[in-house]
Amino acid sequence: MKITVIVTSELIGFVPSKQEKNIVKVPACSTVRDIVNQLSIPEAEVSYVIHNRKMYDLNYKPQEGDTIELYPIIYSG
Repeated sequence: MKITVIVTSELIGFVPSKQEKNIVKVPACSTVRDIVNQLSIPEAEVSYVIHNRKMYDLNYKPQEGDTIELYPIIYSG
């Protein structure tokens, strides 16, 4: 299945394409964790996932044609 992944801010640096919008092909049973790993993003760098304006974790299983957004951990100092 194809999923559109919007990668935000610092996470773009991990993605081989270096692009904000990525269309990935994954098996139907894939989780966001699987997609994050396919995009070479360290799991520990992803704070949360947004789909249809709702927050999910890395165990969420998107459906064919979904668009998900990945947001990094925000560090404060």
